[in-house]
Amino acid sequence: MLPRRILPAPREKSVSARMTSADHRSVGSSSHGFGPARALIAGMLAGFIVIWPFSSQAALAGEADSSMVAIPKAPLDLDGLFAKLKDAPNAESALITSKAIQQRWAHSGSDTADLLMQRADAALASNDRPLAIEILDRLIVLDPDWAEAWNRRATVFFLEDDLSRSAADIQEVLAREPRHFGALMGLGGILERIGDDRKALEAYERVLEVYPLLPSAQKAVERLKTHFKEVPI
Repeated sequence: MLPRRILPAPREKSVSARMTSADHRSVGSSSHGFGPARALIAGMLAGFIVIWPFSSQAALAGEADSSMVAIPKAPLDLDGLFAKLKDAPNAESALITSKAIQQRWAHSGSDTADLLMQRADAALASNDRPLAIEILDRLIVLDPDWAEAWNRRATVFFLEDDLSRSAADIQEVLAREPRHFGALMGLGGILERIGDDRKALEAYERVLEVYPLLPSAQKAVERLKTHFKEVPI
């Protein structure tokens, strides 16, 4: 068990008006009900859910299918995986590729950082969110360039209904990995929660630029565009 006193993350008072990796309680009113919150949790937790259980087959989803020629091909790098994700022929193929991307995000390259992430995930799974935040605080100090550490803490802050700190951490994720579709989904969900539907739509459309076949993003864009037609803003 790690010490309970770990460098705290600085608190922010509000989500700024301009807030720019696969879908709970309300702060302010939203005319769209709980749909955005569900999408937000699913999107932000995507990395948490898929990190450890996947088989080597999923991890190598970026590879081409086996051929008769016995020459192994190296797994695609992140850029190659994102190209494959964008050109996926169907949602099932896109999902497999997205999981391969999430697995790449889930590994920092440091055994110590990866161990801290596992401990944070265990604390979150046991619903000990304060401990999860403390561990993630330490992890971010240890490896501030690891986007997934910031994403995980953003998720915990959201679950704690601390939207300002969640949004701040999402900005840190996107500064390091602008294609993080989970963080972009989280950003869109938070923006909807605070009533900024226009910017929320922009965030969801950014998701579709990276992951065109993500159902939650498709539904969010459709829902907001329908809303704007019915109630012009």
